[in-house]
Amino acid sequence: MKRVALGLMVAAALLAGCKKKSRPAPSPSTSASASPTPAASPVETPAPTGAPSAAPSALPKAADIQHDKLYWGVYFALAPQDSTAFKDAQAAAKALGYEVFHKDPNCDIPVAEAPPPAADVGAENYLISVYFDTEADARKVATAYGTVIWVGQVKTMCLD
Repeated sequence: MKRVALGLMVAAALLAGCKKKSRPAPSPSTSASASPTPAASPVETPAPTGAPSAAPSALPKAADIQHDKLYWGVYFALAPQDSTAFKDAQAAAKALGYEVFHKDPNCDIPVAEAPPPAADVGAENYLISVYFDTEADARKVATAYGTVIWVGQVKTMCLD
């Protein structure tokens, strides 16, 4: 019971902190939408090591995300906009063929485990992410890239 109450408090805090700063960039869309599935545990990987291992044509299309819906997020970076980590993650995601979302991390509500905190806690951090309808698609992209900071199911907010 304590876990449920804690989860509700965390969700409420995230919603309260949700800023209207999200700037979704156009992304490849798909017309199919999958039913929500249980969230998987996060996947942490090392810092970027180079070029992605898959051609963009071999990867799944990103979801056409909407406000207050469930998707599988692939988080490439959570860092200040002027940081090398932010710029490298944005370039690498684009190299995979995705237009990435650049937004306030409080605009995603994790379904299960939360993503790791930003390394630069005192800075205004932004999320570089791509969203998919299925866990399999999200994990395929994470594997192709090889250096994501988290994969998990989230409810997307701040898109209205």
